[in-house]
Amino acid sequence: LVWSLVVAVSAIGFVNYVLVKRYQGRGYAVTGFFGGLVNSTAVVAEMAKRAKGRADLGEIAVGSILLANAAMAFRNAAVVAVFAPEAALVVGAPLGAITVAGIGVAVSRSDWQTTMEAELTSPFSLGNALTFGALFIIVLLASAVAEEAFGAGGFVATAFLAGLVSSGTSTTTAVSLLGTGQIGVDTAVAGVVAGTAASIVIKTAFAASIARELVRPVFLWNLLLIAVAVIAGLPLLLL
Repeated sequence: LVWSLVVAVSAIGFVNYVLVKRYQGRGYAVTGFFGGLVNSTAVVAEMAKRAKGRADLGEIAVGSILLANAAMAFRNAAVVAVFAPEAALVVGAPLGAITVAGIGVAVSRSDWQTTMEAELTSPFSLGNALTFGALFIIVLLASAVAEEAFGAGGFVATAFLAGLVSSGTSTTTAVSLLGTGQIGVDTAVAGVVAGTAASIVIKTAFAASIARELVRPVFLWNLLLIAVAVIAGLPLLLL
């Protein structure tokens, strides 16, 4: 998992370099969304690295991170729709709300027509990728310890902890357990949403570890995404 993250960070960095050289600000938008479909956390690493010390790239970096979150939520909803269609409607409301809100805020708050005046640095940053991998190891170990403490009684709590490392992992776990009848639809949906929310939350910490100036805007907009998910999903869960 850690090495796959290192590869993802490096690959997204290279693709981002090519896109931005060709399309300027719009290249960040493409990287944010389509990179988010693959590994949204790796997008945070790349965008935060580019924005560090660059006030002119702050809004674009935040917008790209929001697009990555939107893409992640869309991907998780698609996985549920394909492999557990009985849960698609219930999970589609909160994750769809995250997708729409993330895209909406990113489009309205960032100037994607921005022209980059400074030269881009090399897209190959092994040090940055390895540092990000080390952070992932720390999160992974902390999740394992917390999961042991919770025991077998908290699937949703476990899904949240798994989402700190990979929302895709928590989503596929929930779908698998639902398919074998070990958990019900409501529990599976809660697990998927918890894992997705955890992935959104942890991105603030990862962004802070690279570019502190992104902490406040990323934190506030991420809270908005989680809030709209709760508002959209709670009525369906209460039915």
